[in-house]
Amino acid sequence: MGNLRTVLLAFAAMLLVAAFAYLGARALQKYRVEEAQRIYTRVAQKINGEPSREWCDDHTGKYRLYASQVVDRFRDDIKALWSGRKGEGEPKFGLLDLGVIKLRINPKAAPGKGFDSSAWSWDEAYGLIRKTQVDPEQPENVERWRDVDSMVRFLLEKDYARVVLKRKFLPPEKTPHQFRPTAAVRRTGPREFTVLLDPGELRGHEEPLRRLLETEWQGGGYHLKVNWSGTAVYRLRTHRNSSRSYVHHGSHSMEIAHLAWTKTVAHELGHVLGFDDHYYNVWNARNCYYTQESRLGDIMSNSERGAITLRHWELLDKAYPWKAEPLREPFSYLFE
Repeated sequence: MGNLRTVLLAFAAMLLVAAFAYLGARALQKYRVEEAQRIYTRVAQKINGEPSREWCDDHTGKYRLYASQVVDRFRDDIKALWSGRKGEGEPKFGLLDLGVIKLRINPKAAPGKGFDSSAWSWDEAYGLIRKTQVDPEQPENVERWRDVDSMVRFLLEKDYARVVLKRKFLPPEKTPHQFRPTAAVRRTGPREFTVLLDPGELRGHEEPLRRLLETEWQGGGYHLKVNWSGTAVYRLRTHRNSSRSYVHHGSHSMEIAHLAWTKTVAHELGHVLGFDDHYYNVWNARNCYYTQESRLGDIMSNSERGAITLRHWELLDKAYPWKAEPLREPFSYLFE
């Protein structure tokens, strides 16, 4: 009987240890999920606690933290608002149907001149959130929440770069860019470049994509050719959870958002070719807002009226010279 009691007690102890281990693992998993969902909040707290912050950061810190907490808390709901878009703007714009997504076709227009400018501030982000609370059932709130999501992401990125990383926000003519040569590009003629792409999730729609990209990337006697291959360095992917298209060099993917502009896709191809973003953010330390400026005539700066200029071809010539080895290392450049 004593041995049986010992065995039962040992078994009960094992069950208890297993139960605590299970509950501990569940608690740890829940903690990790909650921490992952609080990423904006943690960034805001980091910025608010930096000794090098400016008076503006103290003035708007409560709005930064509040807006970040709201977006973190309702992240899944906001993501659903992005993915639930049913094609707003379809009556106004021609669409290029690529199966899993559609692209808005840019109206034909002459390349822009000068700069476009827009202002971003935590006061505005806070004000948008407050507007959604006045009448939660207003149809306009759907777009407001998407705007809040975009603004919080933008402002956190810029604040982190300015306050934590000590980044300087220089005027366009003084802003250095990095050109990153990639293995996806080949020089195939005196005035011809070829880029190799994996169609990925847009397989079956290669021809309209090729026409789109080759039509944009030509001029000044130069042109670009697109070749498709399942083993190319960069693979095309699609998403509906935001309006942002981008290239991820680490995973070698070119991400295209549903209802992106056709010129936006040409802009993202510019990153595959090696170009930096030509966006210029000016910090107004007196009035606590950023001005985002874009050069209207530059495809890497403006996805509505931008175009390919001789400066683009000059840089491609430098990175991938004709009858010479392409450059392997990034180099700095100014874009005038």
